[in-house]
Amino acid sequence: MRLAPGFALLLSLATAAEGHGESGAAPNDIDAESFDYIADTVVDLYAESFAQRQIQPVVNKRWDADEANALSSLTAGYDRKAQRSLRVWEIELKGGLARHPLLSRDAFALVVCHEVGHHVGGAPYAAELSSEGQADYFATASCMKRYLRKTRYPPSYWREQLPPELGRACAVSFPVTADQAICRRSILAAFTLSRWIADTNGVKAPALTRQDATVRAATLAHGYPGAQCRLDTLVAGALCPIDNETPEACTRQEGYEREARPRCWFKPPSGP
Repeated sequence: MRLAPGFALLLSLATAAEGHGESGAAPNDIDAESFDYIADTVVDLYAESFAQRQIQPVVNKRWDADEANALSSLTAGYDRKAQRSLRVWEIELKGGLARHPLLSRDAFALVVCHEVGHHVGGAPYAAELSSEGQADYFATASCMKRYLRKTRYPPSYWREQLPPELGRACAVSFPVTADQAICRRSILAAFTLSRWIADTNGVKAPALTRQDATVRAATLAHGYPGAQCRLDTLVAGALCPIDNETPEACTRQEGYEREARPRCWFKPPSGP
């Protein structure tokens, strides 16, 4: 029995239109080996979290499949050996998605982090899964920090340039040089992924030099934020210096602003 749908991203295999976004993106560097390694590494980072939530993660990796999509879902199951019910988390990753010409290893890791975030990312929820905005925030606030400390791969973005203001923001958030590098690398992965999403949906590519000025009257729990809003969310998570797997990691009540979940999808609780 399916309890709740997860994140489904259907992707076009077309390249981005000329003039969208910034130039100089690194070429797709994903092969079958890195496809498996990234998926396994990201999921393993949260093995304890899944166990605490009594979630059994199942990852179907289909490198040879040409379909360009990823799907995460939550279903009810039963462990006959332990004689108890459990929840089965399933993610299906296909090679057509990973081989998209706008993707990279780091951007693909961000996709997998987003999927994990639907199950351990916390509130706000859409049915029983974390909302799209929350899964995005978790992906950089927690998951990419852990993944980039462990991965065997160098950065995918050797030709990308980070705006100086964001480089300075990473330095302010993280006093340790290695953590600053993770912050910068996460933001560039987010930039690559956001251009990929924009191209898929036929909308204007977002940029690291602007922000979505929308102010939501209520939190967007169901549906996707706009492409620029999603990039803003991923950048905010990367700048957040706290990784504790909670949605309250960097809040405005604690004095955070750029590091907090953006108002373009999230309405913060009213103060006293």
